[in-house]
Amino acid sequence: MSRRRAIGGLVCLGLGLLGVAVGAIVHLTEVAVVGGLLSVAGVALAAPVVFPGVASVLAPLGGSRSVDVARTMRTNPRRVGASALAVWFGIMLVTTLLVASATSAATLSRAVDEGSPTDVIVTPSGPATTLVQRLSLVPSVASAAPVKSVMIDATMGGRTQLITVAAWTPELASVLRATATAPQAGTIGLPPSSTASTGDDVVLTRRGENLTLRAVVAPGAPGMGIVDAHDYSALRDSSDPAVWVKLKAGTDERAAVDTIREVAGPAAPVSSPAIQRAEILDQMREITVGASVLLGAIILIALAGMANTLTLAVMERTREFGLLRALGALRRQVVGMVLTESVLTTGAATLLGLILGVCFGLGGVLALLSGEQLQVVPTIPWLGLLGTAVASIPCALVAALAPARRAASIPPIAALAGSE
Repeated sequence: MSRRRAIGGLVCLGLGLLGVAVGAIVHLTEVAVVGGLLSVAGVALAAPVVFPGVASVLAPLGGSRSVDVARTMRTNPRRVGASALAVWFGIMLVTTLLVASATSAATLSRAVDEGSPTDVIVTPSGPATTLVQRLSLVPSVASAAPVKSVMIDATMGGRTQLITVAAWTPELASVLRATATAPQAGTIGLPPSSTASTGDDVVLTRRGENLTLRAVVAPGAPGMGIVDAHDYSALRDSSDPAVWVKLKAGTDERAAVDTIREVAGPAAPVSSPAIQRAEILDQMREITVGASVLLGAIILIALAGMANTLTLAVMERTREFGLLRALGALRRQVVGMVLTESVLTTGAATLLGLILGVCFGLGGVLALLSGEQLQVVPTIPWLGLLGTAVASIPCALVAALAPARRAASIPPIAALAGSE
């Protein structure tokens, strides 16, 4: 392999990773995607240098025999690069999917929690006070209260966004999951996740009329705006109050919501962030499982390709293995050499696939969701990644078993035949 190609591949890899990072920072999905594709091209170009190098780094973990095998692998870097590349691509895709799914699920779950500061919201078909009395008798309900709230455009920190604004009442604090205090007139209580700082002006716009309030950002505040009842009346919200419900700790949320639906009646819409969060997780899990099965098949195909490559390599190295047998090498030692080469190749591909997959997964989600006014929660599914890494080694051993036996069956006389 030419030195120029290897250098070009490493440069493409570096520029690609830089593109993924820039795309994540400036929230441009297109830049992150181009960076990812450039990184893949870079790995493909530099594979004969990258994978034998990584295998040499891992070799000391297996002892002196692994070091000797890694040294032999560097004598034919093209073969090692071709074998590892397909496995790396499959591992990288699986890792990217797992990290992106876990991060997206955590981010969307947090957005649901922050968007709904209470456990259950019921829009009653009759008087809210009557429904509150009936819900207070439900064993899983800690408290219920009528709450006046509205979704409204709020301009703060140089950005306009849609937020929930609720009118303060003494009962409101009892149904919030977070801690809240009564706001002073002319102020609006906001959570730390908002784009405003304490003292900033917050302009609420409804039906062409503006209401300017002073922001008071409090740690642990619920994910919405809370204003004084007098200030809320200036928003001219004529809708009936909804009933907010806080559930008792340790309650089965699905069962509790079903009970609340029965009490409220079919004409009263019921929404619950807990149910929304569970639905998001279920959908992400279904997508992840389906895609993982497909990508798992790709990895198996890649391992089968590596087995074919090892078989061809054994045929090319007939004289070498015959000479080893003539010098006294046992069959199990020859088998061990081929299996060790397979494990080192797969280990190098897996390590690099995990590293780049985590970068691609996090970078892609940051680029895609950060621009949607969502606070991304980076999440790495360590258990899933560990399972992927651990499962790749036995698969590599199975794929290399037939070529290893073929190498061990080469007779010592093959060395003499090759020298004629």
